[in-house]
Amino acid sequence: MNNVTIQDVAQAAGVSKTTISRFLNGKYQYMSEATKAKIQQVIKELDYVPSKQARALKSKQKYLIGLIVADIGNLYSMYLIKAVQDALADTEYQLVMMSTDNSLEKETHALKELAGQDIAGIILQPVDRADAPYEILKNVTVPVVLFDRYLEQVPLPSVLTDNFAATRRLGQQIIAAGYQKIVHVSEPLQGISVRQERYDAMKLTALENGLDFTLIEAEGGRGLSVEKLTDEIMGRTAFFGANGNALQSLVTACKQGGLRYPQDLGLTGFDDWFWAELLTPTITSIHQDPAGIGRQALALLLQKIDGGTFNGRMEIAADIFQGESL
Repeated sequence: MNNVTIQDVAQAAGVSKTTISRFLNGKYQYMSEATKAKIQQVIKELDYVPSKQARALKSKQKYLIGLIVADIGNLYSMYLIKAVQDALADTEYQLVMMSTDNSLEKETHALKELAGQDIAGIILQPVDRADAPYEILKNVTVPVVLFDRYLEQVPLPSVLTDNFAATRRLGQQIIAAGYQKIVHVSEPLQGISVRQERYDAMKLTALENGLDFTLIEAEGGRGLSVEKLTDEIMGRTAFFGANGNALQSLVTACKQGGLRYPQDLGLTGFDDWFWAELLTPTITSIHQDPAGIGRQALALLLQKIDGGTFNGRMEIAADIFQGESL
């Protein structure tokens, strides 16, 4: 009697049991030709014959993908979630979603919870603090892919916007429009990779071109008063909201103070929610591609489940909407 198990086949082929089950059930989405050929060869060499009962049960099973977002109340996160859900629609996977409310403690709990389940892999939007205890990620036995942010401490595949390049391009537009000063408005940097990259890019662009440069940090976009805004205006000044919350706080302060753009100041930002183009005047802003980021993160995760080895950063290009605010 042949006692070869599906685990034996998976080990010999260098892939997961989930991948072998998908192969046996004819689910080849995101599976490379090389992986299929290797599995077929191992099955032949080991003379593996799957149990008909086991296959019948497996064919009805939905494999689980864990998705952890930093803030489910953020509309941008909802775009990311929907992209992953849509991409999973025609596969045998189903989504288990958790939100961490930007809490390191909740993030650690979510990782432990998911890793303790019969789960195929995890897509994580990390809270991303320099002091974060990410040792847990080194001990998670299932594949993990990061999206929207990356971690310098842990070599994991990451999919995110080309934040530095996109901010540099917008900074060059501010320069070309003849401004003398740039005010960078951000939620607290706190070592958070994407916020730091946008800050570094805008500061470098300003200093390279001899412009004055100031940083205002405002938690959740709050705390940006009209007085603080007007105090920073010196000659021709352009304000850059480094994410959706910051840009929204800038627009609100302008309305409250009766400030006009571009007459009184220039106004630009990262528009995560795609509303800036609906205002009057419209606002020149960077548009990310959350759907593309979500789809690519899932594709990388499924490749990792199939034995892929990519652990670098994949950057998705962002567009600049040309508004009337500069």
